[in-house]
Amino acid sequence: MIVYFGSTHNERMIPMLQRQKFISVILIGCLLLAFSSPAQAQSVTNQVYSDFQVVTLALKIAADDKRLTVSFPKAFSDNVDASSFEFSIQETSGSKLSAPVSLTASSIKSATVSYAFNNLTNKTAYRIQVTAYSEDGDIVAQGSANGTPVAKLPITGVTSKAGDGTLSITFNKLTGVAPTSYQIQYWSKKDAKGNPIWEKPITIKASSLTKATFTYTFTKLKNGTLYHFNLSAEKNGDTVALTSNVTAMPKAPVKKK
Repeated sequence: MIVYFGSTHNERMIPMLQRQKFISVILIGCLLLAFSSPAQAQSVTNQVYSDFQVVTLALKIAADDKRLTVSFPKAFSDNVDASSFEFSIQETSGSKLSAPVSLTASSIKSATVSYAFNNLTNKTAYRIQVTAYSEDGDIVAQGSANGTPVAKLPITGVTSKAGDGTLSITFNKLTGVAPTSYQIQYWSKKDAKGNPIWEKPITIKASSLTKATFTYTFTKLKNGTLYHFNLSAEKNGDTVALTSNVTAMPKAPVKKK
């Protein structure tokens, strides 16, 4: 039998109880932390995904005769890269025309992504939708724009005059339409695939056409070479008139005997 006198027993028991209470608090805290960590991690994960926003593509539509061409920068975002692009078109009334067309990003070598829809109906409004996908198949960017294909007005009065290493192209000033500029594109060679190699186009301000006709003369051309010309009238970046495939050949003067 053990007998404790005075307060010695209580003095010994108090520190022991305090230690047990302290250990219990630590154990309970660890258990609470273990159970709460997955929930916190899940909450953070959900927040990360919910904060992600699909980038809006800035589409441009170029209208031509029975054709609409959509284009946009390939590097559309500093933080998002696309693995492929999907193009679809439908009439604004809701009628779908064809299945979507897909292009891989690796197949696009230029800084601008573009795709042309052909054989459309002039004066009919269309809506073009573009979707960009990541390698995992997630949508990272989207965009849509409307356009209406229209037949281009012809540039009339186009004639050519050949000289020694020169060609003069004459055309009529447009009436009824006020373009901001005229452009003459030309080529004389083709690449290995048979595509024309276009030279730097000639741009003429519409304000410089003070008469009903205008003549531009090309110099330093190669005699005996056939040159092909396209003439267009532009207004705010859109082609409003077009005459294509005008051909001419500079010739050396015939020597008199």
